[in-house]
Formats: sequence, C-alpha cells, structure tokens
Amino acid sequence: MIVAIVAIISLTPATSTAQQGPSMGDQFFKDSLRQTPYPYTLPILGQKVRELGQDLPYPMGGMFNFIHQQTRLELTSLKVGFGDLPLTELDFVTFDPIENVGNVYNFRFDNWILPFLNVYGIYAYGNGTAEIPMTFPIQYDIKTSPVVSTFGGGIVLAYGIKNFFGAYNLNLSWSNTSALDDLVYGRVQSIRVGRIFNLKKRYHSISISVGAQKQVVDRLSAGQITFGDIFDNLDQSHLDDLRNQIQDEAQNWYDDLSLAQKLVVDRLVETMEDWFDGVNVRDVPIHYSFEKEVIGEWSFQLGAQYNHGKRWWYRMEGGFGKGRTQLLISANYRFGIKKKEFR
Repeated sequence: MIVAIVAIISLTPATSTAQQGPSMGDQFFKDSLRQTPYPYTLPILGQKVRELGQDLPYPMGGMFNFIHQQTRLELTSLKVGFGDLPLTELDFVTFDPIENVGNVYNFRFDNWILPFLNVYGIYAYGNGTAEIPMTFPIQYDIKTSPVVSTFGGGIVLAYGIKNFFGAYNLNLSWSNTSALDDLVYGRVQSIRVGRIFNLKKRYHSISISVGAQKQVVDRLSAGQITFGDIFDNLDQSHLDDLRNQIQDEAQNWYDDLSLAQKLVVDRLVETMEDWFDGVNVRDVPIHYSFEKEVIGEWSFQLGAQYNHGKRWWYRMEGGFGKGRTQLLISANYRFGIKKKEFR
C-alpha cells in the first residue's frame, strides 16, 4: 500500500567519521616534519600544521560504505485516491508500527579544505523491505520492496589533541524512490569522540569512538502505486470480513463515514470482488499521501577504525536507539594532489 515508501528513511546514508591522522610521539619525527615542506595543494594551512611538527592524513579520499538499518515508523494523516477518485482522508484506517529493513551501498568522495574542515559528496543506491500491518478495518500485512537512489553531501569538523579526537558530521541528502512523486529530503547529524591507539608500525593504528547520531526526513510523502502491488497476498477471508462489517445492521464504523470515504471503501470492495472473479484489476492506480514519523530519531554510536598506513582505512560502526538499529562497514582510500613544485 501507500506506506511502501517509508523504506526511504532507512536509506538515508550514514557516514563514518573522517579524522586526523595519528600523532607521532618521537621528537626526531616531529623535527623532520618541521624541516619538510608540505607537498599537497590541500588543506589550506597544511604547511602551518607541518611547521608545528604535526602530520596530516592525505587530504582526499574515496570511501565505500555498506549500511544495514532496521527502523520502526508510524504512519498518520493517510489520504487515498482509488482509481479516478480524488484524494480522501481515511482517518479510520489504523496501522501498527511499520517494520522496515534497508541495505544501502554508499560511495563518498571527500577533501580536507582546512586541517579541521572536511567537505564531501555522496551517492548511494539501496533497497528495502517494509512490512506495514493494517489493523483496521481489516487485518492485512502489506509487504513492499522499494528501490532508492540518493545523492547529497556534507561537512565534518574535527579536532585532535595528542591521541584524542572529536568530530561533528552534518549530512544533507535527497532520495529518489519508486512510487514516490518527489525527492525525499533527509538530514543526518552526528558527534563522536574517541581515542587513537598507535601500533608498532608508523601510520598503523586502531581508534575507538563513541557518539550520538540524529536522522531526520521529510514527514510528508505522496505518490502512486497499483492495486496488485498492495493486495497481491489478499485472500477471500479479507473480502468476506470487510463485507460483513459494512452490511452489519447495527451502527458501525461504515455508517459514520463521509460520502467521499464511503466511495473509497465501496470502490475497494468492488475491486476486491473483481480480483477474485478473475478480472484483471492489478494495474488499477491508487494515489496516496501520508505523514511518517520515525519512532526514535537519536541513536548511540559505537565504532572502531583500523588505519593500515596512510592509504587505507577500514571502519565498523553500530548504532542503537529507540526504534532503530544500524551497522556500517566501510573502506577508505586516501590520496593527495601535489603542488606543481613537488610533481
């Protein structure tokens, strides 16, 4: 049904924290850094940092992320236009919380503009499965599998002292999904603090971080889906139950509906009857709009990262919160563009 599209929320991409490279403790290494010109065009002020005896990671990177997320949502303000009928509010239809699972493949390119400021762009592709349990007027579980593509970008502000670091991440994205008319805007914010543990080999380290993440998406969604996409698993008992409720001589919910609402219910019953009579009504269009609300916007984040030299970084992070769990796995390749005099 209409709510198929709420899977988009789980596809809003999370990003792992970019952070400063490990600080080298021995004095000889720091002195050699001070005497060596910084060879890369970015970040701005890179030479100033080098003169302080501090090293920086390669300024540019390409990151591949895989994100698995489970989300619980609530649907409100449902409006439906069945076939050629106009959109009509169906405030008498109720649902249990929606269970949504999404898998996202996310590519990100980033660049350190300043030693403390990283700017990045992202593209993501994902698919999801959503189970929407309708509880009234009939009990029927709607199962959908939306496909989503996402683009966007963001910034990271980071600071490190000795082997400790902190980072703030802001991510803005726009997602295009099947059966939705418009792009869905999403915003992800996170803050992390952590510690780097240097290994014996220079530039090899493990870092541990903790933090919090907030995900926000547009509440309003609208689009079109077909009768067959929603009611493919319909059986005769659902139709019989709906008929009995409507034909009950006692005062019931159907009697209290407006004329427009009764037209939608009547059209639904007629289409269900045609379905079981063998009439091809699979492609009958159903227009819809609704508001969605994530049960929990905030999650606790726990992550670990392994830096295999200055080129390759690998990260795993889990998120846990009310109505949401998340797992991120990423690989990051770093590089830089040298100034002309160093080429």
